[in-house]
Order: sequence, then C-alpha cells, then structure tokens
Amino acid sequence: MQRRTANFIMVHCTASPQTWGWQALRDYFLKTLRWSREGYHVVIEPDGAVKRLVDNELPANGTRPFTDAFGTRFSNDNTIHIAWIGGIDRQGNAVMNMTEAQQVSLANVLHWYECNYPSAFFVGHNQVAAKMCPCFDARRFLPQIGVPASRIYRHDNFNINRFNIPKINNESSLRIH
Repeated sequence: MQRRTANFIMVHCTASPQTWGWQALRDYFLKTLRWSREGYHVVIEPDGAVKRLVDNELPANGTRPFTDAFGTRFSNDNTIHIAWIGGIDRQGNAVMNMTEAQQVSLANVLHWYECNYPSAFFVGHNQVAAKMCPCFDARRFLPQIGVPASRIYRHDNFNINRFNIPKINNESSLRIH
C-alpha cells in the first residue's frame, strides 16, 4: 500500500467515559453511529495502552471538512487522528481527565508521528471545530513534550485560550524508544 500524505496530525479526546476501552469505542462508531470506519487512527486507553483502530493509509472519520480563515483545508483525507479515551465527567460535561499514563503514551505516539510524517503539522481538534476536544490547548501542550514550534499549527479558530494544559512530570522520559 502506498503511503498516504498527511498534512495534519490531529489530537482528540473521545468524549466518552474513561471506563470505555478501544472495543467499546469501535462498537460505538461502527454499530451505534453506523459509520463505515472508526473516527480515530489510534486511541490511548486510561492505562496508557495504545490501540490502532484505522491503518494510517486509510482516512478515519475524525472531523468534518473545514477551511479556516487563512485558507487551510482540513479533512479526513489529509489528517491522521489520535485520541485519548476520556474527556467527560459523570454528568457528560467536558473535563480534562487524561491520566498520567495517557499523557506519556500520547507524547510517545506524537513523537512517532513527528518522525514518520515529517511534513505534517500538529493540531488540536478544538482549533478547527467548535468543540472542547481534546480538552486542552494543543499549542501549549505540544512544546512541553518536545514537538518543535515549527510543526505546530498556530491558528485559533474558536477561542480555545480558556483551556488549561496538563502538567506533565518527568518530560525527559517522554521519548519514543
């Protein structure tokens, strides 16, 4: 299979209970929503386990097409979607409840994509959709884990400055091995 061009690596949360595993998420996409394919390429479970849902060479259903005020076009065809399981509380309200294990795994996954998709920019879903997802400001989180500023999509289309970024401990351990 020929390698698909990805212009963006988009960070999401699943907006699901943290008790869900990857199979519950897959069932939600395929059986409940009746989508032809899952919404994310990779999901990170609360214990930090990384699960692949869609091969990188295929588009996932992670976002609606969007062209921002600067003419940048986002679509599932040019984006790889990475999500951590969680992002809502027991009442269904958005909350930043990413576990430390998820933070470590997210950093490692994003570094893998940084190395393997050298022309892709990293972006939070909330930068291109009027949603809370991924429940933090990726523009502030990504430099903390070592993603170069030149690889981070900087535009804020939906005023996400109100989000708090997670504190990551022992940043030196957040590298792909």
